[in-house]
This record gives sequence, C-alpha cells and structure tokens, in this order.
Amino acid sequence: YTKQFHLDGETGEIVPKDQLDQKDMPRWCHMCAQVKPPRAHHCSTCQRCILKMDHHCPWMGTCIGFRNHCHFVRFLVYVVICTFLSLIAGCWWMYEEYREMGDTDEMITQLASDYKLYMMVFAVVASLGVVVFVGALAGYHINGISTNKTTIEAMEEDRLCRQLTREQLQSYRFPYTLDSTFSNAKQTMGPSWWLWPIPWFICISHGQ
Repeated sequence: YTKQFHLDGETGEIVPKDQLDQKDMPRWCHMCAQVKPPRAHHCSTCQRCILKMDHHCPWMGTCIGFRNHCHFVRFLVYVVICTFLSLIAGCWWMYEEYREMGDTDEMITQLASDYKLYMMVFAVVASLGVVVFVGALAGYHINGISTNKTTIEAMEEDRLCRQLTREQLQSYRFPYTLDSTFSNAKQTMGPSWWLWPIPWFICISHGQ
C-alpha cells in the first residue's frame, strides 16, 4: 500500500504515486515504515530515524542530532578548555620542579624514583593529546554549525563536489545554509548567543 500511494502533507489526502513527480514526493524509510522528514537519517544502531542526524556516538551511547547536537558541541568545547587548563597547570608544576632541581639529569633520575613526577609527565602528555584531537573534533563541528551542516551532509556535499569536478553535475547549492555564520549557528545553538555556553536547549528551527 505504501509503495503505491503517497500521503500529501499539505492536504492530508492519499494520492497515487504515479500522479506525482519524484521530486515532489517525501522520503520514505523502509526500516521504520514511515515518512522520513527532511535531513533525517535512519540509524542502524538506534533502529530509528534521527532528525537532523549528525552521527551515532558510541561514547555517548546515542545519536547526535537535532535535540542534542548543541550539547555535544558544548561538551567538546568544555573538555578542550578544562584539559588545556590541566595542561598549563601540569607544565607549570614541572617547570617549578625543574627550577628547584636545577639540573635536567637530576630531574630524569628523580623521574625514575618519584611516582608523582612520573604521573605528572603522563598527565601532561595525555592532556596534550586530548587538546589536539578533541580540539580538532570540536573545530570540525563548530565549522559545521557555522554552515548549518551535519557530518552526514558534509560527506554528501563532498560527493556532490566530486561530481561537479567530473562535470557529472551542473550546479549545486546546499539548501539549508543561511546568509551569515551567526544565522547558521543560531539554528543549532539557539537564538541568544549569550546562552550558548549554558546547557539549555532552545532551538529556533524544526530540524531544518
């Protein structure tokens, strides 16, 4: 039945699909057996369609999408900031220890016997790795928010750009990117920029 007919979203009428152009028909999820909204994707792990899906995060145990993308970005930024402060504190502590010892060889000798210094060196190296890799991930998502694109949409756009390069596609414009970076960011983070650092969900869009 669903393969032969289409529910018109404006009139609420059931229309035979052969009377519609393909471009006018909404997407249909065969896994969920329901209409798939624009920018929604089916997650094979969550077993449902996710509105404005960015990706499935195994660390969070859920999908990052319309209702929690802003919280995910805040989490990444908070992790980078806190880890960077820990990195500075660790480097300062090691510098003070080096000043007290006054000799690099003595510091290396103490490193082998003093577990506190050993753990601090490990913490500094680990913090540096977190700042670099999580910072790169945060930067990627901030860039996506500034253009109002999810990770999946960015991958799709890369594929379309390759088609443009091969002249398989005449032109392409992402339909959800607005006029300014601030307008794009408001679609994910909310209308009030001073509330962006606060973990509070206020979205002005409907997943588009």
